[in-house]
Amino acid sequence: SGGGIGSPLYILEEVADGYREQMAIELGRQDRIVCAVATKEGRRTQYLVLHPFLLLLVQPDLVSPGWAIVRTLAPVRVVESQVDRADSRTLRLGVRLARGAPGPSESS
Repeated sequence: SGGGIGSPLYILEEVADGYREQMAIELGRQDRIVCAVATKEGRRTQYLVLHPFLLLLVQPDLVSPGWAIVRTLAPVRVVESQVDRADSRTLRLGVRLARGAPGPSESS
């Protein structure tokens, strides 16, 4: 399958930090933006962690302050953004995936 080290789809900077969905990470001094994410279960507070190569949405860990769980992870190069015309505070994100590629876990 595509995406391995010899593939043109493999970009070292997208995997260098070792992030995975459901992984606990220490936020430390990482820049982040607080946002509300609308899911099928309702809205929840998450952080958009600023990363040069990844869309990285994390959920604050309420038990361990300063830590968060990676909920959505995708290379920025496959993310499309669109401002909601009905509510300019809402940003809709789409992820363009290769056929057969798994989507981010919280995508709908």
